[in-house]
Amino acid sequence: MRELFFDPLSGWTAAACLGDAGFRVGPGAGAWLAIAGLALQSWLAFDVAKTVDTGGALAHAVGGWGAPLGIDLAVDGLSAAMLVLTQTVALLLAVYARSYFKPGDPYCVWVLALDGLFAAAWNGLFVSADLFNICVTLRTQGLAAAAGFAQGRRVAGGRRPLRYLLPRWWAPAYLLALP
Repeated sequence: MRELFFDPLSGWTAAACLGDAGFRVGPGAGAWLAIAGLALQSWLAFDVAKTVDTGGALAHAVGGWGAPLGIDLAVDGLSAAMLVLTQTVALLLAVYARSYFKPGDPYCVWVLALDGLFAAAWNGLFVSADLFNICVTLRTQGLAAAAGFAQGRRVAGGRRPLRYLLPRWWAPAYLLALP
Protein backbone atom coordinates (compact mmCIF):
# COMPACT_ATOMS: atom_id res chain seq x y z
CA MET A 1 0.00 0.00 0.00
CA ARG A 2 2.90 2.38 0.55
CA GLU A 3 3.48 2.37 -3.22
CA LEU A 4 0.19 4.26 -3.50
CA PHE A 5 1.64 6.93 -1.25
CA PHE A 6 5.03 7.22 -2.89
CA ASP A 7 4.12 6.69 -6.54
CA PRO A 8 2.87 10.02 -7.86
CA LEU A 9 0.93 8.33 -10.66
CA SER A 10 -1.39 6.29 -8.48
CA GLY A 11 -3.31 6.91 -5.27
CA TRP A 12 -2.35 10.46 -4.38
CA THR A 13 -2.84 11.57 -7.96
CA ALA A 14 -6.26 9.96 -8.04
CA ALA A 15 -7.17 11.72 -4.81
CA ALA A 16 -5.93 15.05 -6.13
CA CYS A 17 -7.91 14.53 -9.34
CA LEU A 18 -11.03 13.88 -7.29
CA GLY A 19 -10.47 17.13 -5.43
CA ASP A 20 -9.81 19.00 -8.66
CA ALA A 21 -12.94 17.53 -10.22
CA GLY A 22 -14.83 18.71 -7.16
CA PHE A 23 -13.48 22.20 -7.73
CA ARG A 24 -14.45 22.19 -11.40
CA VAL A 25 -17.93 20.68 -10.99
CA GLY A 26 -19.00 23.31 -8.49
CA PRO A 27 -20.51 23.56 -5.05
CA GLY A 28 -23.18 20.87 -5.50
CA ALA A 29 -21.84 17.42 -6.29
CA GLY A 30 -18.32 18.79 -6.63
CA ALA A 31 -18.04 19.33 -2.90
CA TRP A 32 -18.67 15.65 -2.32
CA LEU A 33 -16.01 14.75 -4.89
CA ALA A 34 -13.52 16.97 -3.08
CA ILE A 35 -14.47 15.39 0.25
CA ALA A 36 -14.07 11.93 -1.31
CA GLY A 37 -10.59 12.91 -2.48
CA LEU A 38 -9.66 14.14 0.99
CA ALA A 39 -11.10 10.95 2.50
CA LEU A 40 -8.93 8.87 0.16
CA GLN A 41 -5.89 10.91 1.14
CA SER A 42 -6.76 10.41 4.82
CA TRP A 43 -7.02 6.68 4.32
CA LEU A 44 -3.63 6.64 2.57
CA ALA A 45 -2.09 8.69 5.40
CA PHE A 46 -3.41 6.21 7.97
CA ASP A 47 -2.05 3.34 5.88
CA VAL A 48 1.38 4.97 5.65
CA ALA A 49 1.36 5.55 9.42
CA LYS A 50 0.50 1.89 9.97
CA THR A 51 3.30 0.84 7.61
CA VAL A 52 5.82 3.09 9.37
CA ASP A 53 4.65 1.76 12.74
CA THR A 54 5.19 -1.85 11.74
CA GLY A 55 8.16 -1.60 9.39
CA GLY A 56 10.08 1.55 10.30
CA ALA A 57 10.92 4.63 8.29
CA LEU A 58 10.23 4.75 4.55
CA ALA A 59 12.35 6.43 1.88
CA HIS A 60 11.77 6.84 -1.82
CA ALA A 61 13.37 8.67 -4.76
CA VAL A 62 10.54 9.81 -7.03
CA GLY A 63 11.08 8.52 -10.54
CA GLY A 64 14.30 6.82 -9.47
CA TRP A 65 16.20 10.11 -9.36
CA GLY A 66 18.10 10.99 -6.20
CA ALA A 67 18.43 14.25 -4.32
CA PRO A 68 20.70 16.39 -6.48
CA LEU A 69 18.42 16.21 -9.53
CA GLY A 70 15.27 14.57 -8.25
CA ILE A 71 12.93 14.47 -5.31
CA ASP A 72 13.62 12.39 -2.22
CA LEU A 73 10.75 11.53 0.10
CA ALA A 74 11.12 10.16 3.62
CA VAL A 75 8.58 9.27 6.28
CA ASP A 76 9.44 8.48 9.88
CA GLY A 77 7.19 8.25 12.92
CA LEU A 78 6.83 12.00 13.47
CA SER A 79 6.11 12.82 9.83
CA ALA A 80 3.60 9.94 9.65
CA ALA A 81 1.79 11.33 12.69
CA MET A 82 1.79 14.80 11.15
CA LEU A 83 0.41 13.39 7.88
CA VAL A 84 -2.45 11.75 9.75
CA LEU A 85 -3.14 14.92 11.74
CA THR A 86 -3.09 17.15 8.65
CA GLN A 87 -5.34 14.90 6.61
CA THR A 88 -7.80 14.45 9.47
CA VAL A 89 -8.09 18.20 10.03
CA ALA A 90 -8.41 18.87 6.28
CA LEU A 91 -11.17 16.27 5.95
CA LEU A 92 -13.08 17.60 8.96
CA LEU A 93 -12.71 21.16 7.66
CA ALA A 94 -14.09 20.14 4.25
CA VAL A 95 -17.07 18.39 5.81
CA TYR A 96 -17.77 21.40 8.02
CA ALA A 97 -17.40 23.81 5.07
CA ARG A 98 -19.91 21.76 3.10
CA SER A 99 -22.47 22.10 5.87
CA TYR A 100 -21.62 25.73 6.71
CA PHE A 101 -22.04 27.31 3.28
CA LYS A 102 -25.35 27.50 1.49
CA PRO A 103 -25.75 25.48 -1.72
CA GLY A 104 -24.51 27.52 -4.66
CA ASP A 105 -22.25 29.76 -2.55
CA PRO A 106 -19.02 30.32 -4.52
CA TYR A 107 -16.98 30.61 -1.33
CA CYS A 108 -17.58 26.93 -0.63
CA VAL A 109 -15.76 26.01 -3.82
CA TRP A 110 -12.79 28.19 -2.90
CA VAL A 111 -12.63 26.87 0.64
CA LEU A 112 -12.57 23.28 -0.59
CA ALA A 113 -9.95 24.02 -3.25
CA LEU A 114 -7.71 25.89 -0.82
CA ASP A 115 -8.20 23.18 1.81
CA GLY A 116 -6.85 20.65 -0.67
CA LEU A 117 -3.95 22.93 -1.62
CA PHE A 118 -3.02 23.50 2.02
CA ALA A 119 -3.18 19.77 2.73
CA ALA A 120 -0.95 19.05 -0.27
CA ALA A 121 1.55 21.69 0.82
CA TRP A 122 1.70 20.40 4.39
CA ASN A 123 1.99 16.79 3.23
CA GLY A 124 4.82 17.74 0.90
CA LEU A 125 6.55 19.56 3.73
CA PHE A 126 6.30 16.56 6.03
CA VAL A 127 7.65 14.01 3.54
CA SER A 128 10.36 16.12 1.84
CA ALA A 129 13.85 14.86 2.45
CA ASP A 130 15.78 17.74 0.88
CA LEU A 131 15.96 21.48 1.41
CA PHE A 132 14.89 22.50 -2.09
CA ASN A 133 11.55 20.69 -1.88
CA ILE A 134 10.92 22.07 1.58
CA CYS A 135 11.30 25.56 0.08
CA VAL A 136 8.91 24.62 -2.73
CA THR A 137 6.27 23.50 -0.25
CA LEU A 138 6.73 26.69 1.78
CA ARG A 139 6.03 28.65 -1.40
CA THR A 140 2.93 26.56 -2.04
CA GLN A 141 1.68 27.31 1.46
CA GLY A 142 2.25 31.01 0.88
CA LEU A 143 0.36 30.86 -2.40
CA ALA A 144 -2.59 29.12 -0.75
CA ALA A 145 -2.58 31.60 2.15
CA ALA A 146 -2.54 34.60 -0.19
CA ALA A 147 -5.35 33.09 -2.28
CA GLY A 148 -7.40 32.51 0.86
CA PHE A 149 -6.75 36.05 1.99
CA ALA A 150 -7.76 37.41 -1.42
CA GLN A 151 -11.04 35.46 -1.28
CA GLY A 152 -12.05 37.12 1.97
CA ARG A 153 -15.29 39.04 1.84
CA ARG A 154 -13.85 42.27 3.21
CA VAL A 155 -10.64 42.56 1.18
CA ALA A 156 -10.59 45.63 -1.06
CA GLY A 157 -8.46 45.07 -4.13
CA GLY A 158 -5.58 42.72 -4.57
CA ARG A 159 -2.74 44.69 -3.03
CA ARG A 160 -2.85 43.27 0.47
CA PRO A 161 -2.68 39.63 -0.57
CA LEU A 162 0.13 40.49 -2.97
CA ARG A 163 2.04 42.31 -0.23
CA TYR A 164 1.74 39.14 1.82
CA LEU A 165 2.62 36.81 -1.04
CA LEU A 166 5.77 38.46 -2.36
CA PRO A 167 7.89 38.26 0.83
CA ARG A 168 6.52 34.79 1.50
CA TRP A 169 7.44 33.78 -2.04
CA TRP A 170 11.01 35.09 -1.95
CA ALA A 171 11.98 34.09 1.61
CA PRO A 172 12.60 30.39 0.74
CA ALA A 173 14.75 31.44 -2.23
CA TYR A 174 16.78 33.64 0.11
CA LEU A 175 17.22 30.71 2.50
CA LEU A 176 18.57 28.57 -0.33
CA ALA A 177 21.11 31.28 -1.24
CA LEU A 178 22.61 31.43 2.26
CA PRO A 179 26.06 29.81 2.50
